[in-house]
Amino acid sequence: MLSATQLLENLLDRARGVTETETVAIAAALGRVLAVPQTSSIAVPPLDNSAMDGYAVRLADMAQAGVRLRVSQRILAGAVGAALLPGTAARIFTGAPVPLGADAVLMQEDCTADGEDVLVNTLPRPGENIRRAGEDIEAGAQILATGARLGAAEMGLLASVGLAEVPVFKKLKVACFFTGDELATPGAPLAPGQIYNSNRYTLTGLVNDLGCELIDLGIVPDTLEATEAALTCAAREADRDGAERQREERQTAAPEGCGGIGFFDDQSTHGLEGPYSLPLICSGASGQRPVGDFDSGRAPQVPRGFARVVGC
Repeated sequence: MLSATQLLENLLDRARGVTETETVAIAAALGRVLAVPQTSSIAVPPLDNSAMDGYAVRLADMAQAGVRLRVSQRILAGAVGAALLPGTAARIFTGAPVPLGADAVLMQEDCTADGEDVLVNTLPRPGENIRRAGEDIEAGAQILATGARLGAAEMGLLASVGLAEVPVFKKLKVACFFTGDELATPGAPLAPGQIYNSNRYTLTGLVNDLGCELIDLGIVPDTLEATEAALTCAAREADRDGAERQREERQTAAPEGCGGIGFFDDQSTHGLEGPYSLPLICSGASGQRPVGDFDSGRAPQVPRGFARVVGC
């Protein structure tokens, strides 16, 4: 019989990160783990653009406040204007490229429109209200590192530099099954002595939340044969953490519903006592070995509520 500490160390030694990769579209990348660092091939923004609605002006024309300039053009976001001539201003809108020759953008609140002219009420500073090319992201800069979990912000970042797809680690396959003749599926009437299987939805939700590929084997009867069959199926279908190990480490799980941690067909298994704590998960990507409570990220520790630890 191994101690809980020894068995946890055994699990950690056997844990292997997912190494296989696949390429997925950005739209399908939510929750996935990046397999290769990503760099930007473009500058963001690609051109100097206006940070405000207002007027693009030349500082050479700004001797003092009260200058009157002829409005020579109107530049919307997505359009490229003509070079700004001396004595003129360009009506410009947020995100529009700043025309060649302009040194600053005056907010429209600091100007007074007067027919085809604009009256400058406040002298601008050089570069005022101009977002420079590459100010957010320089061309060639790394934007995400290997191992980054792709959330909504990361998906937007990838799209902002024109990436349509990314290489990610394949999802870790986690098989779950639930033993107990007393378990019933929610929505079905309860027979005498039965309870609803709430653990199934808690555990599968947690596994999905981690970005794993869930293999839900459902409710398994309280017999040794059924439990062995479920363990065999789980070991075959889920990701293996020690495929080259010898089979003599195989163990069978007790069908009475006790909790435990061990190996079956060289696959790490985690048995949970129904009313107790969150499961311990052994998983990983890109060589990492995160093992701990789902909700805390703390260092490995023995989960409370295990009836016993099954030796291997």
